[in-house]
This record gives sequence, structure tokens and C-alpha cells, in this order.
Amino acid sequence: MHRIENVIERETVQICWSCLTGRWDSSLTILIDGFDVTGRPREPRNQASCRLDLPTEEQILVALRGLSVLSCERSLTGRLQAAAFHILLQTVQPVSVDHLAARMDVPAGITSGIEELQRSAHIRLDSNGCVVGALGLSSSPTMHELSIGGSRFWAWCAFDVIGIFGATRASGLAQSMDPCNGEKILLKFADGIPQNGKYIVFMADVQSNSALCEDWCSKVNFFISTESAEVWVQTNGLAGSLVSVGNLVPVAVEVCSRLLAKGRIYGITAPTNQNACFIFF
Repeated sequence: MHRIENVIERETVQICWSCLTGRWDSSLTILIDGFDVTGRPREPRNQASCRLDLPTEEQILVALRGLSVLSCERSLTGRLQAAAFHILLQTVQPVSVDHLAARMDVPAGITSGIEELQRSAHIRLDSNGCVVGALGLSSSPTMHELSIGGSRFWAWCAFDVIGIFGATRASGLAQSMDPCNGEKILLKFADGIPQNGKYIVFMADVQSNSALCEDWCSKVNFFISTESAEVWVQTNGLAGSLVSVGNLVPVAVEVCSRLLAKGRIYGITAPTNQNACFIFF
């Protein structure tokens, strides 16, 4: 328990966490913003169980950094992003503000919401003012290319790659690059699960009031090895943690799922595609 408290106390992120213990001394559950850091589903209330999958330091660190992204979201802007994401995934085309307003049926305030999101770099617009990126999904090129259901997309960062595939339970491919040595990285996904967990991801600290897309996403990348990641991090003087793809999956999927759930009230559904399975909330 003291080890866990030390990990949390030395982190710069601020987030709600709690510790649950059962009748067994070895049974320990760490919840960060209501999320079990091991990725295990929550037990029914007042039901205790003996568990042997005690959380590791890496699992705690990735949950702290990943879930802190949620603190950047607000009510209307969060719904705008979720709706834009769904439409982008459906149409594979830039989303006009008029189209977004019509689908959400909330024309009042949508322009100011879009402007706020653009100022904070939480969405990306093209030269015509159309949304080309939301919640990590992009129709314009980045260094993280996605192939989902035969369509070509991009993601803002490594965290988004894993979250998008996992939250939509999609099958496909992601191609990225180690920014330290330029080596190509190829990840295959089956029903949202990466089939190769050997790669490393650098999870940078999330700074409050920062431009999420530029300030944070540009730092969260895949690496071939821990050694390669350490060289890149030290060279650029960055603060954060190195985590395995395997430990990143539960947190990335949780964050993406929560953000996408804000679009559920608009009844936006995914297109039918035999090559991918999309679950929208």
C-alpha cells in the first residue's frame, strides 16, 4: 500500500483515486476515477473477492496519465467532439459545422463551441472550417496511419490509435514510426485488440490548459524498444512514463469509450461493414 501511495504522490497529475480491500490481505483494488487500473471489470457493490492480479507500478502510472485526459473535456464541447468523431468515421470526409449542427440538433452555441475547441487544439479544422480531426481520429495525415474496414484514417497519437481500435472493437492495421530512429511500426488489431504488444509507448504528462493535440499528442509515440524511447525522451527533455502496449490498452479503451459515450444521445450509428465491428454508445 505504501508503494502505491508513493507512486501517486510523486505524480504531477491531479485525479480522484481510491483503494478497496476485501477480507483477504492480498486483495487490493486501486480505482482511479472509478477505473480499476488492472483493467478488470468492477465487482458488484458490496461483493468482495480474492484476487491475485495486484496492480503494478506501470499500470498505476498509465492510468494516472491516461485518465487525466478526461479532465480536459467540458459538457457541450465534449458532445461536439463525440458527434464529429462518429460522423468522420461514418463518412471518411471533413465534417461541416452545418452538418454537425443538424445531426446534433443544437445550432445554438455550436459555433462558439467549435471555436473554443480549436483554440485549445482539441479539434482540427481545414481551410474551409470543416472538422477534420476529433477525439484523436483524423481524416488528414499524421504519423499514425489507420486502416479500418477498408477506409484510411489517421490518429493524433499512439494513445489514440489503441483507444480508437479498442473502443470501436474494430479490426485493421495501424502503421506508425519510431521517432528516434525512423523504424516503421506495424500493429494489427483484431476486434479492437492489438496482436503485438511488444512495442513501447511514451505517455507524457498532461498539463492543464494545454493545447492537447499539439502539446500532448505530439509527444505520445510508439517506440521499437525501451532503449530507443529513453534516448528520444532524454534528448527532448520530456516528463512522463514509458509503458508497454499491453498495459496501455485497458486505459486507452476506457478513456476513448467514455468520450465517445457523450455522443449517444444523437443516435449516430455506424455503417455496416463486414470487415469491422463498430460499437457506438
